[in-house]
Amino acid sequence: MPKPLRAINARLAPLLQGLCGPDDTVAVPGDWVADAGRFERVEPWGVEPHVLGWLRLISVRDEALRALPGPAGVRFVNGRRWQFEEEKRLDVASKDQRLIEPRRHPSDFTYLWFDKWMELGAGMGRATRSGRCVVKTEFGGSGRGVRVVDDKNFEAIHAWGDRLLDREQPLFVEPFDDADAELSAHLTVTDDGVMFDGLCSLRSTPKGQFESVEPLFDPPPALLDVRPVWEAVAERARADGYRGPLGIDAAVKDGVVVRPIRDVNARWTMGRIALVTGREVRNP
Repeated sequence: MPKPLRAINARLAPLLQGLCGPDDTVAVPGDWVADAGRFERVEPWGVEPHVLGWLRLISVRDEALRALPGPAGVRFVNGRRWQFEEEKRLDVASKDQRLIEPRRHPSDFTYLWFDKWMELGAGMGRATRSGRCVVKTEFGGSGRGVRVVDDKNFEAIHAWGDRLLDREQPLFVEPFDDADAELSAHLTVTDDGVMFDGLCSLRSTPKGQFESVEPLFDPPPALLDVRPVWEAVAERARADGYRGPLGIDAAVKDGVVVRPIRDVNARWTMGRIALVTGREVRNP
């Protein structure tokens, strides 16, 4: 695990310990956990090959590991290509959103398209109050793989995009939405179906880095108007083989959800933890 992520996990783990029962344990991947075979269930923050390898190394029982979703399915649903296609399928995508495929032949065709959409992106930015647009890579949570374009950094981000296209990585260009609030919708995907768990008010940086979250136990009805969209996303994730917690970030303006699928997180999130712990505080 990269050092920055390990440092974040080490800081969060003691905070989560207070949510555990007497027979529960919170551990950072790579740490040794004595008698790990006693656990009936494991809940990784993210189901990734290195995490599964660590769980096997400390002898977590096979039954607990078989209950987890496969890492390939998790990665598929976490990918921005999957999310981009879901926005289009459900007819909630901005007409200005674009997928730029990596260059797969010697010509500069893709580069010409990247130039076109970066220019379009600059136009998007000038048309919005913020004066910005956003370029995203296929993967990268909590703000990683996201660049907010403005007049000052246009050339630098163009060069960054060229390098990624050279490495066969797609790019996604979209308007910087002028949201005045953010939501995270939380659902659970199981073999039996999809369950809507609730909403949280979310605060993050313009690049999508998490800042804070607060459960919304009595949300205004207008915020739930797009609940069918969130449930449709979860049903598609289920059809594609994902099982587990699903968080969907959304953008709100003037009390209305203007972008119901800003980001999809096929994993535990801070919003889900806030929702669960908030209910326990309200109903001890």
